[in-house]
Amino acid sequence: ELVVLGAPGKCQGKLEVSNVTKKGLKLKWKKPLDDGGCPIKEYKIEKLKNRNGKWVRCGTVKGGPEILEADITGLDEGATYKFRVFGVNDEGESEPLESEEVVAKNPFDEPWKPGQPEIVDFDNKSVKLKWAPPKSDGGAPIVQYIVQKKERFKDWEDVKEVPGHETTATVEDLKENTELQFRIIAVNKAGRSPESDPTATHKVKHRALKPRIDRTNLKPIVVRGGKMVHYDVNVKGEPEPEITWVLKEKPVFNDDHYEIINKDYNTKFTIKDSMRSKHSGVYEIIAKNEHGMDKEKVEITVLASPSKPKGPLEVKDVTKDGCKLKWKKPEDDGGKPITGYQLEKYDQKVGRWVPIGKTPADKEEFDVTGLQEGQHYKFRVKALNDEGESEPLETEEYMVAKNPFDKPKAPTDLVINDWDNSSVTLQWKRPSSDGGAPISGYFIEKKERGETKWEPALTTYSPECQAKIPDLPEKHTFQFRVSAINKAGTGEASDPTGFHTVKHRYLRPRIDRTNLTPITIKAGLSVQYDIDIEGEPAPTVKWFHGDKEVTTDADFKIDNVDYNTKFFIMRGRRNLSGKYTIVATNSQGEDRAEVEITILSKPGTPEGPLEATDVHKHGCKLKWKPPLDDGGMPIDGYEIEKLDPLTGQWLPCGQSSTPEANISGLQEGKQYKFRVKAFNKEGDSEPLEMETVVIAKDPFSEPSKPGRPTPTDWGKDFVDLEWTKPKSDGGAPITEYIIQKRDKSSRKWQDAATVSGDRTRGTVEDVEEGHEYEFRVIAVNKAGPSEPSDISDSVVAKPRNLAPRIDRKNLDKKVLRFGQLLNVEADVTGEPAPTITWELKGKPITGKEEERIRLDNEDYKTNLIIRNLKRSDSGIYKVTAKNKNGTDTVEMELVVLAKPSKCMGPLKVSDVTAEGCKLAWLPPEDDGGEPVQAYVVERMDVDSGRWIQVCESRFPEADVSGLQEGKDYMFRVKAVNSEGESEPLETDTSTRAKNPYDAPSAPGKPKATDWSRKHVMLEWAEPESDGGAPITKYIIEKKDVNSTKWMKAMETDGPVNKAKVQDLFEGTTYQFRVKAV
Repeated sequence: ELVVLGAPGKCQGKLEVSNVTKKGLKLKWKKPLDDGGCPIKEYKIEKLKNRNGKWVRCGTVKGGPEILEADITGLDEGATYKFRVFGVNDEGESEPLESEEVVAKNPFDEPWKPGQPEIVDFDNKSVKLKWAPPKSDGGAPIVQYIVQKKERFKDWEDVKEVPGHETTATVEDLKENTELQFRIIAVNKAGRSPESDPTATHKVKHRALKPRIDRTNLKPIVVRGGKMVHYDVNVKGEPEPEITWVLKEKPVFNDDHYEIINKDYNTKFTIKDSMRSKHSGVYEIIAKNEHGMDKEKVEITVLASPSKPKGPLEVKDVTKDGCKLKWKKPEDDGGKPITGYQLEKYDQKVGRWVPIGKTPADKEEFDVTGLQEGQHYKFRVKALNDEGESEPLETEEYMVAKNPFDKPKAPTDLVINDWDNSSVTLQWKRPSSDGGAPISGYFIEKKERGETKWEPALTTYSPECQAKIPDLPEKHTFQFRVSAINKAGTGEASDPTGFHTVKHRYLRPRIDRTNLTPITIKAGLSVQYDIDIEGEPAPTVKWFHGDKEVTTDADFKIDNVDYNTKFFIMRGRRNLSGKYTIVATNSQGEDRAEVEITILSKPGTPEGPLEATDVHKHGCKLKWKPPLDDGGMPIDGYEIEKLDPLTGQWLPCGQSSTPEANISGLQEGKQYKFRVKAFNKEGDSEPLEMETVVIAKDPFSEPSKPGRPTPTDWGKDFVDLEWTKPKSDGGAPITEYIIQKRDKSSRKWQDAATVSGDRTRGTVEDVEEGHEYEFRVIAVNKAGPSEPSDISDSVVAKPRNLAPRIDRKNLDKKVLRFGQLLNVEADVTGEPAPTITWELKGKPITGKEEERIRLDNEDYKTNLIIRNLKRSDSGIYKVTAKNKNGTDTVEMELVVLAKPSKCMGPLKVSDVTAEGCKLAWLPPEDDGGEPVQAYVVERMDVDSGRWIQVCESRFPEADVSGLQEGKDYMFRVKAVNSEGESEPLETDTSTRAKNPYDAPSAPGKPKATDWSRKHVMLEWAEPESDGGAPITKYIIEKKDVNSTKWMKAMETDGPVNKAKVQDLFEGTTYQFRVKAV
């Protein structure tokens, strides 16, 4: 059996086309009668589009010869196609089986676009639309309409579906003041129609509305002169209100200074070049339509430099090196406080103005120094505030710097008229001439023996001709001289004094107190003191007992010699106790020293009268005074006795350590007398006896009302009160005080606290936080309660000392858009009211940094307002509340969303060809707080100068296509986020569209250098030109001489110029050709 292998035969029958749509279809065929002697492995399918002569592979069917159909996709709607199929086995592919031509289209089409929708009604939340159906339904009924809306800078979105038989729709739940467009899409079985033309942009708003001015931006403005003032104010109202600006009851119109633009429910009011005299004042904005009127006032303050200081500029007290200037403050401070004055001088010799100093705002005079004698000067002064300096006020004439006087002559008759061990006192006569100016003081010099140089000793600031030179070293020897001083300077020196040694001249007495120690002895013993005394001349010494001088007698002996005294008490008695004073006296003064001598004995009689108080039927209270003499030692106590009315005897009835005693055990109605004796360790005193009798009975009544209570401290759960005791206790001690309270919202008094009778202050704890209370006090003694006191001032029960606490309710994270308003309020608790501060990025916020920033702090509340937010306002804001009881801090994050910043350059261009190039850049440094969604790439033909979008990219790179060869282009890229587009980043130079290289020329004709029944070895010459780029490989194609079709045989691995072509059929004649790549 002979089997000749070959490619399969042509597939049988007709290549059937079915299920045609605009994107695809189905093909069916029958397998070949001859499989070529080996199994069919697959079928290859090719398509021919619009008779362009180029067949393109569009499918492969694998799995064996029995799979004889294929689904073809990826067709272009409306294009005309032919298809062919090849059977393939190991020996090759069959002749193709071709189909008839077929057009890629649906059996029915999508509808045409509907008519442009019309807004037939609206309000501030909805819009009613009406439209015409499409002129063609595409061959299938309209099943529904889709309503789409689009916000500015956002994509179109579906918002409503309407049945196909309706051509009206109401879109609800719209956001007021949003600018929207609407369009309609019709839908049938074939799909969605093109979108209708959109409506004009519509702002969601009321149809009829009384004017209402948005006051958000109508804040008072303080601006520097020459700066622009601008208000951007939105105004609601339907129909759109007519807007007028008024100043001083006159309408403001557009002119060289004012620009007013009223458009689209908005008024923009601008003062281009503000002037203090013309533009400061209260402006009124008036909005009016057929439904009513609204008006609002706003104040504009234009700041400027001050006016010129008021003249004349006076020059006084001229000397050779200075003078005094005086002026008056300006009439207009420019809207800001005067901060000071700038002084300048004009030296006629130098020929220019030179600053000489500044003064504070409250000082309108200046002492000029540093002038050169004999030079001619003018002066001027300028007023300063935070806005700048005023026009200068000048002196009218030149001034010559010269003295009106000379230095004084030398003083005369210098003498030393007093001295001590550290100083000398000099005296002299005035100079014979004061040089024409009063002498203001004297300059005194000293020179020590053995030295040649005079040294300054003292400068006086008085014309008095006497001075004391202090701090001289004792026992050193000096000479002195003196010079007079006036405004011209220091004059000639006087003749010097003779040499003088520093020493005492007189010495005040001084008693040596070493032996003057207090002495305590018992009666009958002796006392002795031996005391040294210094002083010049030798002091006279005297001793005193109390105020009486002591001399030698039976009780005392005194021996006085120069610089010493001896004192004796021969035999001590109690009446000799007391304070003894030694007095030393000379011409320079005296010295006194005291010493206490105590001679012990029994106490003296207690001091009267002996009084009975608090008498009642069973007892009383006795009071007396301690003895004048305690006998020289502490009194141990007092013995009290009573005279018994029955027996007539004195009986002990108590002891006391203090000069009072409570006596009990008396019999009601009986008469008593009492006496008391003091006792110490030496014995009992003589008794002090009561002069009258006491009858045992009760003598008291209710007390009078206490003084009005005063709150001294309070908190959320207590109030401290103080009051004065009653003017009368009713004859009996106050035993307690009752504090009563009354809630100010009630009329009912309640007992709140009880305090013992010896106290006049108390605390009420039964109070409720936040309630306001009044208080009164009742005194109680044995007889009962007094009348209530007068009512206190009211007190609110709240903490008086409380650490700060910031309410965090409004201090959560804020995300706002560029240009919006930040308005944050926070309550703060704490007592006393805390101090509140704000910080951003470590810097304090005061509200004075920029006009758009305002910080208002008041007790228990803070309010931060930032108008026209910037991206740089983003960050962590730190709020701190502080008082003496502590600190509380809260952080608030603010994110300001904005367009991205400009992409980071450079914008690099690479891989340039005749049709395109590659662009690369860096993302923006700031994404504006929202992710960058895309990058928009635009090109500009340098000849046309017009920018055109060429593509969008999600990444910072892009492939640009569609360039025209030979033209020069500029490129730019913009980052886009949900807030809009960034500023563009442009290329620095233009780029010309051209290939960096061309296709290589044809290689040399291939030659067969070896062959067999299945392969051929070929070699060829390299192309004469590689087109400017290295050859990367070669493609070898083959063709049966009986065929017209070239087929790819192989590719080389690299730029080698020889190859082995395999899988050839024995006996077949082939041609070969080579392409360089």
